Amino acid sequence: MTGRHHKPDASSGVARTRNAGGGSAGDVDGLAAAAAASLGELKEEFRSALLADIAAIGTVFDEADGDLARVPGALAKARGIAHDIKGYAPSVGFEAAGRVAASLERLLRKAESGVAVPAPALAEHVRMLSLTAKEGPPKENPEETS
Repeated sequence: MTGRHHKPDASSGVARTRNAGGGSAGDVDGLAAAAAASLGELKEEFRSALLADIAAIGTVFDEADGDLARVPGALAKARGIAHDIKGYAPSVGFEAAGRVAASLERLLRKAESGVAVPAPALAEHVRMLSLTAKEGPPKENPEETS
């Protein structure tokens, strides 16, 4: 070995420099930008999945034609989807969708136990889920302080 430093690996997309701080500010900024872009793509993928799940709940309701008790398994299927949304939506920034899904899950659980739940209340929950999914998570603004 001659003591020379290795050249930056062009395939990694990040130029590596050696200094006392262990890296350059440009490296950190580039990595942060790449991470933010990846997170944005992930949120869009979850938005698509969320909209598909909401559509699936709507399909269950449509098939039941206003009487979920009439269709075997409809309540359990819709409740299961709402439960899934309640779990994953907040983890990717869709907190409002998670809260609406939790409320819908409670209503569907009541309906499963024989409590009469008005169909318009269920339909409104699905509408609100759709709105929260389309609106998406709040935009992050690092300049805002709490």
